[in-house]
Amino acid sequence: MDDDDDRLTAMLRASNPARTPLDAGPDAAALAVRDRIMGAGSARPRALPRVMWAAAAAFVVIAVAAVSILIPRAPAAAVTPTPIAFTDGGAIGEVVRMAEERLATTPGPRSPSRFARSESWGLSVDVDEQRSEIVPQVMTLEWNADLSGSMTVVAGEPYWPAGVARQGEGATTPPGETLSEMEFAAGQWDTPVVDLPGSSREDMLALLTAFGMPESPTASDVIQAVTGVFEQWTLTNEQHGQLLRILEDAGGMTVLGSGTDRAGRDVVGVETKSIFPGVEDLVLISAETGRIVGVESTRLTPDGIVPAGAVISYRMWGTD
Repeated sequence: MDDDDDRLTAMLRASNPARTPLDAGPDAAALAVRDRIMGAGSARPRALPRVMWAAAAAFVVIAVAAVSILIPRAPAAAVTPTPIAFTDGGAIGEVVRMAEERLATTPGPRSPSRFARSESWGLSVDVDEQRSEIVPQVMTLEWNADLSGSMTVVAGEPYWPAGVARQGEGATTPPGETLSEMEFAAGQWDTPVVDLPGSSREDMLALLTAFGMPESPTASDVIQAVTGVFEQWTLTNEQHGQLLRILEDAGGMTVLGSGTDRAGRDVVGVETKSIFPGVEDLVLISAETGRIVGVESTRLTPDGIVPAGAVISYRMWGTD
């Protein structure tokens, strides 16, 4: 496994080389991203989802390379995405009922599938000009019942922190460039759930529990487990409805209201205090389909170079 990790690290460095010395320590932004991915720094011990370590290493190296290595000299306010603006507010019960109506009347997957496509953000900086750009990374995972499969990570279209599309040439990572590509032979993919999950509440509780949700979860516990599930599975509308009801029952959610997500979709945002200290979790629900289409994390308190109110991560699904 050490050889595999070394080969993977070398491949990722070649695809997106560092601009600072290899022995440079991670800054606050990198530590926050690491904690979000690996669960470090949680207020209490948590069971982490079992994933193939080579794949986990890919996500960690990409995220830390993007955030820690590429932005050490940039001002914090310039290197984080602009928070989504919301209006109107509301009650969580109303949001879930709205979502249930949309889920019942709009098309969706006929059955769950061992497929996941997500878009997350990474940062790149022109150190000489002290400018930053946000480079989304699109991960596509396909796997099979025999635990074979493939995973590809490519660079998305870069944009400036204010949400304006990047203009001109010279982007650090050209859109469409492959950052990581892996093939898994039968038995090599490691997952806590192999069989197609059912659609009952009990089925969804079992699925979330397998992905690290504790017995008496907070809303943030549910969000972390849902994120883990969505990194490996595409679920049906009925299953999304069950997840939303489980999230509602966990309590502690505040409805922010209507907004537009980073893919230009109409969404409703609900937030809760994260299990990670000083962080708030945001869930985005499609106003059109009722499906959960994104999660974001925001600093509530300053942390080194990361100011209070800074968006420290986002992940979207269903953007294709």
